[in-house]
Amino acid sequence: LWAIEPDAARAQKARTVAATCPIPITIDVAGAERLPYPNATFDHVVSSLVFCSVADQTVALREIRRVLKPGGTLHMVEHVRPQTGWLATFFSAITPWWRRIAHNCHLDRPTIAVLQQEGWQVQVHRRRAMFVRMSAKL
Repeated sequence: LWAIEPDAARAQKARTVAATCPIPITIDVAGAERLPYPNATFDHVVSSLVFCSVADQTVALREIRRVLKPGGTLHMVEHVRPQTGWLATFFSAITPWWRRIAHNCHLDRPTIAVLQQEGWQVQVHRRRAMFVRMSAKL
């Protein structure tokens, strides 16, 4: 199992926890926009609450595409812009403040639309307000 964490201090904390796990886990310091792995390395990539805070969703998706093997799957649990109009407006209004206190987390990103624009076939498994669990294939 390989994982990335862009913050070196948090990566070190994660390594300490990973050392107690029964399977080997490697945690690399890296952002999603520049993955330190060769092309076509992984069958699956898992993203949990990452795409709400990456600097550039499109670049990160292209990096994931690069490291996935043909036929690989991206599994995601992410914040996305709510479908309910008033809730979407509310989350857009608080996002500038929220970004400052929550490590650049955007509560209103149209992540599903970005995936589709990048050519991913998206399957939504569960959606609750601003959280969505989905998988995507090329």
